[in-house]
Amino acid sequence: MVSKQQLTTFLNASWRVLRPGGHLALITTACYQADGRLIDPGPEIIRDARAAGLRYSQHVIVVRVPVHDDTLHIQATTATLGQLRDSRSRALPPVARVHADVSLFTKPGTAPARLRLAWTAMAWPAP
Repeated sequence: MVSKQQLTTFLNASWRVLRPGGHLALITTACYQADGRLIDPGPEIIRDARAAGLRYSQHVIVVRVPVHDDTLHIQATTATLGQLRDSRSRALPPVARVHADVSLFTKPGTAPARLRLAWTAMAWPAP
């Protein structure tokens, strides 16, 4: 995890290099601390990005494991094999990270007209 100062420096630098209407995507994952608390960096990042002048535009969830039919296929590694359990057990299953969060931020303003036209042409091709 990056420090508050590193995050602030990065967000301010991002604001400086983005064009008006430009986007910044940040990928985060909630993590369990040694004491068992779940720490989600998303809300703090959103607050800091807004303080840097960026607008929070979108939240996207990215599935990080294969999906077959309607089932997530979590693949055990040598480090997690010991956490596998009997499916008949009433104990809680081990924690598995199956997704990441993508937060999309936009620098306020509009893109230059030539870029808006190019994006429109890509998004809505003529029939």
